[in-house]
Amino acid sequence: MKKIIIQWEIGRIFFNLFLLGIGLINSFQLIFVLGIFLYILSVCFYGLIANICYSLGPLLDLYLKNWDIELGKTRSIVFALGLAFSIVLTYYMSNQFTLRWGNFDLDAPMKSQYFCY
Repeated sequence: MKKIIIQWEIGRIFFNLFLLGIGLINSFQLIFVLGIFLYILSVCFYGLIANICYSLGPLLDLYLKNWDIELGKTRSIVFALGLAFSIVLTYYMSNQFTLRWGNFDLDAPMKSQYFCY
């Protein structure tokens, strides 16, 4: 059981580095819109949520181990799929947020894209 936790926690370091790099590169211009404090706060909040979701991997692994189901080499496949999903989601979310908020004033009223004004 200790081996499983150590493997997942080592993976968490790479997971966080990949997501942090992609998120910062794609949303860097938001520092000028949100200000440094809100930008850092939003990065930390997204990182917290991502790590909570990452914790589902070790929990599933330990749960299956309790039922004598060993993931073995499948663990790295689960990690790779989760990382790929997280990278795509982070890329998409940071681009959407940058496109929506990066080009206009935050104090302006929001208009829905689904209604004509």
